[in-house]
Amino acid sequence: DLAAGLTQLSSVREVALRFYSCDKISNFGGRTLVTSLPNKLTHLDLDFAFTSISNETLRELELGGYKELQELRLQLQYCTEALTPAGVRSITKAMTPGLRSLSLDLRFGEQLTAEALCDLARGLSSALQELTLDLSGNQVINDDIVDQLARHLPPSVKTLTLFFGRCHQITDKGLRAIARHLPWSTVELSLKFTANEHLTTRAFNFLVTCLPKELREFTLWIDHCVCIQEVRQLIETALEGGPVRLTIHGKCQPQASALERAEACA
Repeated sequence: DLAAGLTQLSSVREVALRFYSCDKISNFGGRTLVTSLPNKLTHLDLDFAFTSISNETLRELELGGYKELQELRLQLQYCTEALTPAGVRSITKAMTPGLRSLSLDLRFGEQLTAEALCDLARGLSSALQELTLDLSGNQVINDDIVDQLARHLPPSVKTLTLFFGRCHQITDKGLRAIARHLPWSTVELSLKFTANEHLTTRAFNFLVTCLPKELREFTLWIDHCVCIQEVRQLIETALEGGPVRLTIHGKCQPQASALERAEACA
């Protein structure tokens, strides 16, 4: 079987396994697979999205001792039994100091806590050059968690992707925290705040003033926010004629009232 085969590949340095929406992958199967991985890996890419693994599988990842790991990608969206405080702590402990690239898809983790996510933020390697963190759909996400994450962004990161779609507690305070702590080394920046009714043009205006001078590509998702057209115009005007390639994804919020738009766009 696959697990047995992996144990025979001790010299392998890169592993990518895709089990997206595979209902045959049980928690026992996930644990067995992770336990069988070579411990000298430099690149590890695991997609367990929509499977039944639990935090015990992530515990095995923590215990794997991948000291040479340089790139780690984990797709865990909708893995409700894995995305627990214990599961996130295991992910945090699996992040080696030498990690250069980290991608975590932790969407819709119903059991995630503020404490676990703040610990994750504090555990980010300062050596990271690429960071992708998707926390969309986690209702626990608020301005304080975003602030902790922003304060611990790797100083040398070049490619930064932060997704907070449908995180309804984020306000201007959270966006300002991200803007204030953006690493100056960032060349590519992607931010997602879809379906957020609290963000205003004031926060986006502050974001524009804080964009790193090295930035060359900026992608923003603001679908179903309150004042999309105003934000689009503000950012396009600010970056017009500059070196930054700008992409804004935004569809209007049909249920927003005239009063809501006026307040958000003031």
